[in-house]
Amino acid sequence: MRLLLLITSLAMLLTACGGTTGDVQSAAGTTDGAVTMTFPASGTVIYAESLYLAGQVSGDSPQSFRLEVIGTDDSMIASTQVANASGDWQVELIHGYTGEPTEVTIQAVSLDGQNVLASSSVLLSSNDYRPEGAYGFILLPGEGDAVGGDSIPVEGSVSGVFENTFTLVLVDSAENILDEQIITVLNPYFIDEVPYQADLAPGSYTGAAVIRAQATNAEDGGLIELGSVSITIDSSAG
Repeated sequence: MRLLLLITSLAMLLTACGGTTGDVQSAAGTTDGAVTMTFPASGTVIYAESLYLAGQVSGDSPQSFRLEVIGTDDSMIASTQVANASGDWQVELIHGYTGEPTEVTIQAVSLDGQNVLASSSVLLSSNDYRPEGAYGFILLPGEGDAVGGDSIPVEGSVSGVFENTFTLVLVDSAENILDEQIITVLNPYFIDEVPYQADLAPGSYTGAAVIRAQATNAEDGGLIELGSVSITIDSSAG
């Protein structure tokens, strides 16, 4: 459990401070269109043997570029070439990494090596380090936080949920539902741990409340609690 929390904390630190998802333009050279990376988002933990990489190419001309997975020591873990991409692009890349969780940078690079077009920082890990079954976390707000305003931002991560879908529920001290949202994440191999963001609306309620993340158990149709946090809704906070 301690390793799991450490991995998730590192993943969220990457999201807050590390990588970017989107265009990273370089002064050296130019391209006819912009390349963006939509998956994996920064903060993802990759447990699958293959990397699903996806994004878009904008502009009038198809783009060719390289996708590289770079370790912390600047080692090349895996790479492949995307040829003549236009609009949406997707690639499946077997990375071959079998070690402990480690930070890597996934980047789209121009074929001449002069431009980093897009990048994302993730954790890459052998599946041996993944917890069993479906699991998840609520990382924002934290336990005991006072929140307020028209909406409550919620952030966390999930892995292995049935049909990549789970539910966030906000309840008051009497267990009345204040807000409920069904969240669907992009997680093609299901076992990777992917970040999510949502906003819950408390309405006019103030006082003690609980946010729960729940998923359906694929075996019996029951509910799996992925995580919960107790908060105080204070109209003067936030």
